[in-house]
Amino acid sequence: MLVSPVARKMAQEKGINLTFVTGSGHSGRIRMADVEKYLNAAKTAKMEAGPPSGPLEVAEIIPMTTMRRAIARRLSQSFHDAPHFNLCTEVDMTEVKRFLDLNAQKADSQAEVKLSVNDIFIKAVAILLHAHPRLNSRLNGDQIEILRDINIGLAVALDDGLIVPAVEKADQKRLWQIARDRKDLVERARQGRLSLAEIERGTFTVSNLGMYDIVFFTSILNPPQSGILSIGQTMDRPVVRNGAVVIRPIVELSLAVDHRIVDGAVGAKFLQDLKNGLENPILLI
Repeated sequence: MLVSPVARKMAQEKGINLTFVTGSGHSGRIRMADVEKYLNAAKTAKMEAGPPSGPLEVAEIIPMTTMRRAIARRLSQSFHDAPHFNLCTEVDMTEVKRFLDLNAQKADSQAEVKLSVNDIFIKAVAILLHAHPRLNSRLNGDQIEILRDINIGLAVALDDGLIVPAVEKADQKRLWQIARDRKDLVERARQGRLSLAEIERGTFTVSNLGMYDIVFFTSILNPPQSGILSIGQTMDRPVVRNGAVVIRPIVELSLAVDHRIVDGAVGAKFLQDLKNGLENPILLI
């Protein structure tokens, strides 16, 4: 780089990096006029930017509740300790919707509770966990503990945060009993009347945000569980069936697992079996 002595001295005094200065002299030599031009341009740019902004004003301070602090602590621990990975698939919900429609009248007359998509997912996941026990396990030191009970937690949003009451031994219950248990747990969760056991007994979690017009999302594991299923909104979409384009209700699912316990192929097989079961619900129910 060619620089005149007086230009170099000025640059040193002003703290200017000469690599940013364009020389106008012979062979690109930087002269004092070039340094002055650079200084003037920098000064103009600073004036146009305006005065530096002050500290941001706080509009409101919301103290964290005991529940919010507990949620923050547990999820931070989960995200830090458990290496998550996510697997995703799409499911044609035609048969599930047909099944729910067929049982709508029965719900009014017999069970006194309406079957929901969540009940189908809870039942399907509970059945499949028998064949995929690592997704119904926890890590204890250097040992993987396969759990005997299959208790499916359902994430419930409250004003203060998220709570996950679990349907106990969901694999052993009929669909109508799951629906009654689910309704009772959700109502008591919103009333703040759940027992600690009902909150902590979950072995796998289902989280459904489809009612909020969320198409797809991923979740953080609910420790010490090794799996959580995220369910988006079911939407009518064009798909190809038997060589023809048809409209089908499609839902996107995401499975997050603890990679210390579950490998990719194991998680993928569970998600594939879940997809097949939901598209043929009579096989599960």
